[in-house]
Amino acid sequence: MQSYQEYINEVKPFRTTVREYVSRYNTPETYSSAVADFDLPPVYSVFDGRANPVNSSSSEISQYPWKWWADNNTYTVTAIEVYEQGSGYTTPPKVLIVGTGTGATAKAFISNGKVSSIQVLTAGSGYTTAPTITLVGGTSPTNIQAKAVAVISDSQVRTFDVAIKFDRISTGGIYNAFSQTQTFIATGNSAVFLLNYPPTNDKNKIKVTQKSFSTKKTQVVLPNDYTINLYYQASDSYSLLRGKLVFNTAPPKNDEITVTYDKNILLLDAVNRINQSYAPKAGMIGKELNQLMTGIDFGGVRIQGTTFDVTGGWDALPWFTDNWDSVEPSSDYYHVCDGSTSTITLPYVPASGQQINIYIKRKN
Repeated sequence: MQSYQEYINEVKPFRTTVREYVSRYNTPETYSSAVADFDLPPVYSVFDGRANPVNSSSSEISQYPWKWWADNNTYTVTAIEVYEQGSGYTTPPKVLIVGTGTGATAKAFISNGKVSSIQVLTAGSGYTTAPTITLVGGTSPTNIQAKAVAVISDSQVRTFDVAIKFDRISTGGIYNAFSQTQTFIATGNSAVFLLNYPPTNDKNKIKVTQKSFSTKKTQVVLPNDYTINLYYQASDSYSLLRGKLVFNTAPPKNDEITVTYDKNILLLDAVNRINQSYAPKAGMIGKELNQLMTGIDFGGVRIQGTTFDVTGGWDALPWFTDNWDSVEPSSDYYHVCDGSTSTITLPYVPASGQQINIYIKRKN
C-alpha cells in the first residue's frame, strides 16, 4: 500500500492534495509463470524453531521452487576419451558406464589392435560426477587393458565464466583463410579422423564427402551420420584446442573422406573475427579496420611543446608578445589595418555554415 501511495504522489498534479487513501482490493493475483534463481532456499521448521537447509534427500525437493534446482542439478555424458589404448584387441570391447546417473551407453572402435575411440550413443541423465568407464573383453587378460574417462556436461546454465581475451596483436590477423580442407583414406577399422584445426560447431559450415573405393562414386555425408568433438590437449604449459570428426559407422577401407570446415572462432583474433563475421548494412560503419578499431593507422597528428625561450607563460602576457602566440602562414590569414579599413577580402570562399575564428590585436 505504501508503494502505491508513493506512486500516486508522484504522478498526481502538483497542487492536488489526496485527503484519504482507501484500498478495497484484497484479492491475490495469480499468473502462469514463476521466478527462480535455481538455488535451494532453507525451510523454516516450526518444530525445530529454525530454518533448516534443503538437500537432495529432503521431502521438499519434489516441490517448487526446490524442484527447479533438482531438475537442473545433474549432467549428461557428452564424451568418453581414451587415455590408454591397450594392446591385442581383436574385437571392440564392451563399454560399461557406472555412476550416479543412468541411461548412458557407448560403443568402442579398434584399430591395429588398439582402442582408437569411443562414441557416446546415448547421453543418459542424472550424473552429478563423472561415471567410471570400464572396457570389457576384446583382448586377452595378459595384454594391456585399454582405459578411458568420461566427460560430463551439456547441462542447463548454472554458472557463468567471464573471460577477457587480449588478442589485438596485429593489424592483419592471424589467419588469412578461415576455411580448411582435409582428405583422409579410411582404414576400415577407425571411425575417428583428427583435424588439423578445431572446426566450428555449426554443421552448416561443414561439408563431408565420401568417395567409394569400389564404385568410385562420391556422396555427401549427412550431418546425422557424424559428430564433431572438440577437446583440449595438454602441450607444455598450455592447453591446445583440437577437433576430430567421428562417424557413426567406420567408413569402408580405402574410401576417401574429404572434410571442408570453418575454423573455430576461438582460434581467431580480433581482426579475424571482424573480417569473418562483420557484414555492415545501410547506416552501419563500413568494413574498414581503421573505422572499427583504434590504433590501426596513424593520422599524422604532431604535438609540439613550447621551447625554452618562452618566458611569461600562458595568458600571462598581452596577445602576440611571446612564443605562445604566433601566426602560421600556411593556415592563418592576417591583415594589417591602416585606420580606414572597413572590409577585408578573404583569400578563399568559406563554405556555407563554416565557422571562422577572428582575432584582433590592437596596437594600443
